[in-house]
Amino acid sequence: MGGWGSGSRRVGVGCLDDLLPIDIRQLSRRRLLLTGKVSTWTWSMNGAVSLKVHVHVERQRLIMRTSVPNASEVVEHAVELTTTPCNYGGFRTWFLCPCCGSRVAILYANAEFACRRCFPLSYRSQRERSLERSIRRAERIRRRLSWIPGVLNPDGVKPKGMQWKTYAHLKSEHDALVMACLSGVTSQLSRLHRCSKARK
Repeated sequence: MGGWGSGSRRVGVGCLDDLLPIDIRQLSRRRLLLTGKVSTWTWSMNGAVSLKVHVHVERQRLIMRTSVPNASEVVEHAVELTTTPCNYGGFRTWFLCPCCGSRVAILYANAEFACRRCFPLSYRSQRERSLERSIRRAERIRRRLSWIPGVLNPDGVKPKGMQWKTYAHLKSEHDALVMACLSGVTSQLSRLHRCSKARK
């Protein structure tokens, strides 16, 4: 394709959850893909803006200018667009990944724009160890039940309006996850103890 982002390459950065996802379906629904349209997107981390993207829509492509707060450099990227016909009439718009040229609905923004395949990464939840995954799932159930956060805290009561069958199912799943957490912590402590003894 030539120009910025041409060629086949793989980009090494952090976890996909740490990147700004730009979904062309959302842009289309918000009518942000009209030729001549100018918009600004921002991405925040811990309450502070970490990346700002100024977008100008041209015919069959987007011109994106990215900037980072407290940095003077502004980097310009051109992302090509393509369309495919829908089964019941009309057209659907896609990004063409600047790195591999694939037709995709989502690009991820960092120093460059690329699709998920070009960022050889997984989501943070896919990187979790068994203990971390059990804690995360247990905490999600505690939030749904309006219980105090923390798997070591006492269980709360059934939320008002929730059916007993649903409550029993969630509590059973929660208790099994807590047991898995405790088992994982015990295993980690045992490994640390063995390593400590081996170093002596």
